[in-house]
Amino acid sequence: MSIVKRTVIMVVCTVLVLFSLVYFISNIIYMRGFADLERETAGKNTRQVTDALTVRLKALDSFCGDWSSWDDTYEFARGNNPEYVDRNLTDDTFENSDFNLFVIIDTKGEIYYSQAYDIANQQEMAVPENLPGVLSAEGLDRPLGMLSDISGIITLSGQPMLVVCQPILTSLGQGPSAGSLLIGRFLDSRVILNLSVITGLSVDLLLPQDTSRAQELKNVMTSLNAPNSIYVKVLSGDSIAGYTLVNDLNGQPAFIFKVTIPRDIYSEGKNTVTYLQLTVAGIGIIFCVVFVLLTRKMILNRVTSLSHAVSSIGAKGDMSSRVIMDGKDELSTLANSINGMLESLQTSEARRQSQKELIGHIVADTPNPILAIDSSNNITLVNDAFRRMFGLTGADTPYRKIDDIPSLATLVPEIKAFKESHQISLKKELQYINGTTKTLIASFARLKEEELYFLYLTDITEERARQESLYLTDRLASIGEMASGIAHELNNPLTSIIGLSEIVSKESTEENIKEDMGIIKSESQRAAGIIRNLLSFARKNTALKQPTSINKILQDVLKLRSYEHSVNDITVACELDPHLPDITIDSAQIQQVFINVILNAEQAMVHAHHRGTLKIKTEKLADKIRISFADDGPGIEPQNLRRIFDPFFTTKEVGQGTGLGLSISFGIVTEHGGTIYATSEIGKGATFIIELPLKSVD
Repeated sequence: MSIVKRTVIMVVCTVLVLFSLVYFISNIIYMRGFADLERETAGKNTRQVTDALTVRLKALDSFCGDWSSWDDTYEFARGNNPEYVDRNLTDDTFENSDFNLFVIIDTKGEIYYSQAYDIANQQEMAVPENLPGVLSAEGLDRPLGMLSDISGIITLSGQPMLVVCQPILTSLGQGPSAGSLLIGRFLDSRVILNLSVITGLSVDLLLPQDTSRAQELKNVMTSLNAPNSIYVKVLSGDSIAGYTLVNDLNGQPAFIFKVTIPRDIYSEGKNTVTYLQLTVAGIGIIFCVVFVLLTRKMILNRVTSLSHAVSSIGAKGDMSSRVIMDGKDELSTLANSINGMLESLQTSEARRQSQKELIGHIVADTPNPILAIDSSNNITLVNDAFRRMFGLTGADTPYRKIDDIPSLATLVPEIKAFKESHQISLKKELQYINGTTKTLIASFARLKEEELYFLYLTDITEERARQESLYLTDRLASIGEMASGIAHELNNPLTSIIGLSEIVSKESTEENIKEDMGIIKSESQRAAGIIRNLLSFARKNTALKQPTSINKILQDVLKLRSYEHSVNDITVACELDPHLPDITIDSAQIQQVFINVILNAEQAMVHAHHRGTLKIKTEKLADKIRISFADDGPGIEPQNLRRIFDPFFTTKEVGQGTGLGLSISFGIVTEHGGTIYATSEIGKGATFIIELPLKSVD
């Protein structure tokens, strides 16, 4: 906003403040008095309406007294005057006496007789169904002896009603009472019109449940905090309203009277004050015009000239230009300060451009990929090495968002994570897949002053491949030597154990000893098979394949592990297909695979919660047999799931596993033409699935 406009606003505001003071004072002196007088008059008029309603209620009470102290009514209430209704409760009675409801309550507090009449439509109407409930709520159904004369307001069928209730006595006013007589008159438009005519005022009745006037009712109910209190509200410049709350017999709000009167008193006072205010306003306008003209001529024109000179320099971007201002006042001092600032900016910009060019040359000549983005993820700098690595062209990158370039999808989450971390620098290893997998070292850096983020990439794919190759070669050489040593050291003892178990089994006559020797021989043969499989991991051996039952192998394995299962509280649930066909396999090798998988499941469950459930299922698919082992252990981490079949990979503690079990199993299953894989969800266990072909693979 220009200084000229600010000056005008300042002067106008000053005049407005003065005018406001005049306006405020005039309102205090004149308008408040008129407003107080107007409110007092509105309150008196509102009280006239409530007084008129009280008079009408007293008239209804007098009418009820005449009927309740009448022998005919007394006999009818006692059940001895059957012609009472036809003779007395005719349509003319309701219309001439101006009431809607006639109810007789017996001495037990129950309704003995009731009749209702619609005066507006001149026809009998049904007695509201909620009448007993209303009478009970208002205390009008109390037994004889507990009810005195009652008059007031009730709400029946959502509409307020004037009601009076008196005991039924003889014409001489003697008892005992035969019950109570209740007479009611709805406060309909006819009654409201009658109140308006009597008081000479505009009267309106507001119901609390009237949703169409909810806001008005809310404001009024908040202000009317006590019965018979009066709330006065200005409706418009021409009218004002007085409100008063009328409660029912239980002290609950029944309705609100609204009395509207014209604002004659206030209008006269307002006209007087308006003439005074217009006079003051005219004087203020003249003062504003004269003051602004003088200020503009003496000060504002020079300020405008200075502003235009600075704007011109900014638009052209020419830091060598200078501002010229005559005089020796504050404005000329400001012009000199601006010229000094321009000189400093010119020097800084020259230095910044020189640094930018130097950085550009360094980035362009660097063989490593480099990327720079701003706070909005727009690319601000990229070198040719980065374009080559990610297949970008020169037209793809300037000022584009990294999210819009598909080939950068791998880097986008890492860049955003670094930005949100608020770190100054970060270095981490990434895997980038674009046809081939690359291993990259990503170095992130943050330049706070410029809000720039740099990414420097180093391709270490070949280096990692060489390291892994050397590592695997070394481990494979070690396992080969170890396998040879194990075979040499264990084969002879195992041969002796197998031979001796056969001799003991043949010579013994006890069946339990034969069975135990059979197990020793079988387990020794399995141990010898494991040695052969360990050797087969280092060099190929020919498998001994023959038709075998998968279910039989599983049952044998579970029998061997039954003791460990009972000790470790592991429950095994089997769902074995009884119609599973035999397949041609090396039973010892497949048994070894099953034992490896079951052992891993046992260890996972015991380690997690010292118990568990292992579900084993076999089924025949189209051209293969599927065997699944599902445990309820802790599950396998996603980053480990793809490595579980790698040689020497293990998550167990040192000394508890070599990382060869699943690798050997993978080799055995693959050699049989099958597949083995695992699925897992953290916290819900893991499932190992083995699929073997029905037809043997030579």
